[in-house]
Parts: sequence; structure tokens; C-alpha cells
Amino acid sequence: MPKRNSCGILKLSRALILLLLVFSLSGCTIKFFYEQIDWLVPWQLDRHLDLSSSQKKTLKQAVSSQLRWHRQAQVSAYIVTLKEWQRFFSAPFSRNEFDVLNQKTQNHLVKLTEHLLPDVWRFLHSLSPKQRLSVYQLIQEYNQDYYDEYLADDVDLASVHLKESKEAARFWLGSVSDEQEKRLLVLVAKYQGSEAETMRNRERWLFRLKEILESEAGQDEKFLKLEQLFLSPRDDWSEEYQKRFDYNAELSAQMMEEILKLATPRQRDHLIRRFKSWQDQFQVISKKGDS
Repeated sequence: MPKRNSCGILKLSRALILLLLVFSLSGCTIKFFYEQIDWLVPWQLDRHLDLSSSQKKTLKQAVSSQLRWHRQAQVSAYIVTLKEWQRFFSAPFSRNEFDVLNQKTQNHLVKLTEHLLPDVWRFLHSLSPKQRLSVYQLIQEYNQDYYDEYLADDVDLASVHLKESKEAARFWLGSVSDEQEKRLLVLVAKYQGSEAETMRNRERWLFRLKEILESEAGQDEKFLKLEQLFLSPRDDWSEEYQKRFDYNAELSAQMMEEILKLATPRQRDHLIRRFKSWQDQFQVISKKGDS
């Protein structure tokens, strides 16, 4: 699964990565994970929550239904978008073109989340008090991981941000030149730290989830609040945090532009082949759905 990061530096499209990694695990292809997810999701949740036989059955049915919908309604759109990214990186581009394509990719993620939420809500509503506590504990563990990675006393944030940026560049381009690393150093230094408030936002998100699940309000009202929690996280952000978030997002896009301007033909080829590999795997998935 994707590594947590504080600023998203050099993530060419955060939405694209999230979208693709929904269907991949470390060491696994998209195609392999897609074909295993119908048993993997129930198995993973059962490990942590000790599901009842009824819960397992309902969950498996929901996952199978979501997979059918996704294969029929979404995969072809992913293929088109992946082709567009390949064309985009094959020639000089403008920021406006990048922003338009990035928003299109974001829209895929929003649509996926919207379609998943009713099943997510039904599953959460089915949990016993003990199972809900296990869900809260899991989220708290992820929050603790974030704290240890970015906020512990011995963490050098500047070094962490540079390391993440170089790792992201190597993922996309296969290597980082000395000149590219110099540009990373300059731009990383401009990053506006927001880790402490990010941590508070994570804790606030968990608190709101608890409130929703423990509330005695009607199911429709609770679902609407859950939907807002997942789809509109900025509603709970402070104005200052939103400004820093947007500034860092713009900095990430600027960094992407500058690193790509310095990219060699070999690095660009590495980037495009990544998108082509994902495209090919989704095409196989799509064809299996037609058979």
C-alpha cells in the first residue's frame, strides 16, 4: 500500500497513485491483486475483527458486487486516462494541461469512493461494539506510525522530505541525476511544515468517525455524515492549514515540472513504461470481464 507522506512532493498525481494502489500490494501486480481481492479483503478484515459467518458472507457479496461494477463501469475509463498520461509525458506540456488531467484522475477516485461508501457504511453498521473498538485501534496504530515517522523527537524532517522526494523520483524516472537532486534540495527547503496539524486532523477524523458510529441518530443522517467525512475532509481543516496544504500541493506540481524538464530520454521512457504496464494490466482485466 502507498507510504504515508506529509507533503506529497514529486507525486505526479496523488490521486493516480491511490487509484492504482487500491488494486496492488508490494510485490504484486495490479492484475494479480485485482483477481485476489474478493477473498483478500474479507480475510484481512476477519484477521483484525473476528467477523461472524453472516458478516463474512455479506462482505464477500459486497466485494464481488463492487468488482463487477468496477470492471464494467470504471476500468475502461482508467485505460483512457493512462493513455492520456503517456501522451502527456511524451511531449512538452503546460501546467494547465497537467491540472486538467490531474483533476480527471481525481474524479476517478471520487467516483470510486462514492460507490464504495454505501457498502462501507453497511459493513461498519454491522459491527459489534467490540469490533468497532478494533477498528478504532487500527486507525490509531496508523496515526501512531505517522507520528513516529514525522513528529518524534529524533526525526529530521528536512532529511525525511528529501529522502521521500528522491525515492519518488526514482520510482517514476528510474534514477536521479545530480542536477535533479540539486533542484529537489532547493524546492524541499520551501516546503511549509504541517505535520503537527495533520496529526491533529487525523485524530479529529477518528473522533468524528466514533461520533457517527455511536450516535443514536437515524441511519440516513448517519450515512450523510459519514459521506461528508470521507468526501469532504477539508471541511474540518483550519483556514491556515488549507492555505499550507494548497501551497505545498502547488510546490509539488512545480517540482514535478522542474524535474521533468531535466529528465533524460531514458528517464522519460521509464516513466511512460510504468503507465503502459498499468494500462496493459487493466486491459487484461477488462477483457476478462467481457468473456
